[in-house]
Amino acid sequence: MALTTKQKSNIIGAVESASNGKQTVRFTSRDVPCFFNVIDQFNIEDIDDTLGEGVHPAFIIDKVGTLANRILVGTYLGSIQDGVLISTPDVVPVISKSHDELATAAFACGNGFHLMTGVEFAMLRLLSYKNGWPNYGNTQYGESWNNTELFGRLSSRDYHIGNKSSDGSMRTLTGSGPSQWRLDGTPTGVSDISGNLNDVVSGIRIVGNEFQVLVNNIGVQNISYFAQNSDEWKAISGADGSFISPTNIGNLADGTYVATTPGSVRIISSDDAPNVDYGLSHKLLEGSGRTSSIYITNTSRTVISEKAIAKLRLYGVMPLDITNKTDTIWTNLGGSVIGECIFRMGGRYVVNPANKVTGINTHDFSASRSSQGISAGGRICYYE
Repeated sequence: MALTTKQKSNIIGAVESASNGKQTVRFTSRDVPCFFNVIDQFNIEDIDDTLGEGVHPAFIIDKVGTLANRILVGTYLGSIQDGVLISTPDVVPVISKSHDELATAAFACGNGFHLMTGVEFAMLRLLSYKNGWPNYGNTQYGESWNNTELFGRLSSRDYHIGNKSSDGSMRTLTGSGPSQWRLDGTPTGVSDISGNLNDVVSGIRIVGNEFQVLVNNIGVQNISYFAQNSDEWKAISGADGSFISPTNIGNLADGTYVATTPGSVRIISSDDAPNVDYGLSHKLLEGSGRTSSIYITNTSRTVISEKAIAKLRLYGVMPLDITNKTDTIWTNLGGSVIGECIFRMGGRYVVNPANKVTGINTHDFSASRSSQGISAGGRICYYE
């Protein structure tokens, strides 16, 4: 039976009252309640004036500059119910879904609903940085690697905390961890931003070693904007941070794509840095001995300008502090990026024992658009 308007209003009122306005509820087109945390519109300079000024791009939701008053971020990692992606507590978060499957399930909820975008995840990073919020979560098989007294309820009764299984069974039920696992360290914060499952995000990618994003947050209204061959993708100028329409030879379909955009920011190996302009250089993290654990530096023949670095940070391409190497790991990157790689953010339940790599600033761009990872999920968001 469909909920009445009064019933919906009562549910929303109860949640908002209990959370002192930090949380709310919105209903899918099938009247399924989704729980959200409210992020009110803010200006970039309110966080860090070195990053620019004006309204944060996450709140600019179309090509004519329409502003959202607030972004609602799913309180919980997504689960699938009746074919749509929802945010609800104490359930097993969905895994083994591709980027496009998650995005489709999010848009199917109705107007305003969408898969979290890279610029929205970056928005949360900025708030965490500004407020000094904790960085705990399910980062070690059901517990926190940096405080094993913090743990949640596992999704499988066949396992117990600390079992070193990477088959998906060590993810914890949504919101089942302690308050320290919430973004702001309170019981009403966003859960599992650090660890549990990497958040698959839309609107940000690497193509042929070139970083590309959707301008502002336009992908929240039109799923076609972040299609593989969409004309809305933009490269970023290493000289001044402006957006550039990308150019290339070859194509993604047969793996022959080569980026040819003049002056765009690329991901490069440290060996290639002396011969490349505007590259974020990656190298092995000391002591890890693994190509899957790397950190980045702004070192190349011509270094990326401060304006461009600010743009990269605003859009989630680059963390705020590249000196904190345990938080700025870009996982599973080989030499050259062949084809298209989608971003996953926030870390997962599997920890690298050599260097304890995970956290809100963790990136994983090992996945293709069609990859269905067992340590990655999706999160619903909403604009209004």
